[in-house]
Amino acid sequence: MGLIRNLSVDEIVAQIVIAELECKLFAKESTLNASIRVTRVTNLVFMGMGEPLDNLDNVLEALRIIQSDATLAFSPRRTTVSTCGIVPGIISFADSGVRAKLAISLNSAIDEKRNSLMPINRKYPLHELKQASLYYLRKTNFRITYEYVMLPEHNMGKADLIALRKFVGDLSCKINFIPYNPGPGSTIGSPTSKQVDDFMQMAQSLPQAIMLRKSRGADVFGACGQLSNNTVEKL
Repeated sequence: MGLIRNLSVDEIVAQIVIAELECKLFAKESTLNASIRVTRVTNLVFMGMGEPLDNLDNVLEALRIIQSDATLAFSPRRTTVSTCGIVPGIISFADSGVRAKLAISLNSAIDEKRNSLMPINRKYPLHELKQASLYYLRKTNFRITYEYVMLPEHNMGKADLIALRKFVGDLSCKINFIPYNPGPGSTIGSPTSKQVDDFMQMAQSLPQAIMLRKSRGADVFGACGQLSNNTVEKL
C-alpha cells in the first residue's frame, strides 16, 4: 500500500472522541431499542493501516491525552498498542513510562517462514524480537499478546507449534489465533473449520493462555485484514 504520511496527535485523539460521541448517540437510542447496550468505548487497539511504533511519539502523546483524568481517563489496561515487531520501538515504548498493553503480530516462530510472511523479520529477526519482548515484560506489569494468523499449508503444522512453544516458553503472554480472511486477489485461502479445530486442539499443549478469535464481516470484505485492501482497490 505504501506510506502516505503519519497521523498527527489530534487526528488520533479525534478518532477516539468521535467514537465516544457515537456511543453516546447509541446509548440514547437504547431507550427505544433494548438490543443496543453500547454506552462508551471500552477497549482501544492502536493498529490497522499503519505501524504505531513507526509513529511512536504521536502515539505516546495521544495516549497521555486520553488517559488523563482531565479528558477521557481511559484505562491503560483497556488500551493496546499493536506492532509487527519493530524492536527499537518496543524498547522505546517500554522506556516511555506510558502504560498500555503490547500486542505483537507473530504469525510464525520460524525465521525462514516469518521472513516470507512478514519481511520485517529480516530486519528484526525472532531472537531480537524475543529479547525486546523480555525487556518490555521487565519494564511493565502487562503480559504481551501475540497475534497468530492461521494460514493453511504455511504455519499450521506440528513443527510450527513446536517452534511457537519454544519461542513463548518463558514469556508471560497470551496468544490469539486468528483464521486468515482472504481478500481480493489473495493466493492463500482461509482454513477450514476442521483445520482450525485440529490446530487449536494441538495448541492446547501450549503453557500460555490461548484464544481463538473469530472475525465478523467477511461476507462484505470487512473482516480483519480485508477492509484496507478492499478500500484501496475501490480508490
